[in-house]
Amino acid sequence: MGEGISSGEILLRMSDDDRYYGLSEPLNDSAKVMRDYQSILEGNPALNPQLVDINGRLAWGNEASATGFVGTVRFPDGSEISIKSAMPARLRLYENDTLIHLEGYISLEELAKIARSLESYR
Repeated sequence: MGEGISSGEILLRMSDDDRYYGLSEPLNDSAKVMRDYQSILEGNPALNPQLVDINGRLAWGNEASATGFVGTVRFPDGSEISIKSAMPARLRLYENDTLIHLEGYISLEELAKIARSLESYR
């Protein structure tokens, strides 16, 4: 998937959020967006996530960044290794417990336009 995105493709992926994440307490779609948004603010605030309205649905997204992805491995001895790499613009929203992912190396506003144009959001 990363290879296609880096060559200009837009990724659209959908997943069953409750099954994938194994949530123990039900959350509505907006609460899930806020949970994810808060998690990014705490874990990687440099991404500067934004809340976006997609035809009345709350979504979160971030602009593409040359160093936006941060991966850290922590070892039992307390040492750690961190890497930074490019991250595409991302937009995430939920519809009836389905997580919709849009990603690409275009602006967040362009991803939002794509999401707004999808038939299921009219």
